[in-house]
Amino acid sequence: METGRRPSALRELVYAQPAAGITDTQHFVFRADEVRRVGEPTERNESDRVEWIPLAAVPGMIARREIVCGATLVGVMALLLEARLP
Repeated sequence: METGRRPSALRELVYAQPAAGITDTQHFVFRADEVRRVGEPTERNESDRVEWIPLAAVPGMIARREIVCGATLVGVMALLLEARLP
């Protein structure tokens, strides 16, 4: 398994086309509220590191430019927006 984790039930968080009009790339971001560890991550080329980060820490990481990948920003910003909605 790429991340070394197996999610519980998934639900779609957001769909995005990061370069609409230039390419037909589609990104689907899903949310799982529970995961279990099933082994070591198998895909080492996808990230510099894998770690759990509290949602409250994410806005500061964005402000400090620690999270800059467009695809990641779309996902975490959708999660932050969802967390703030009534």
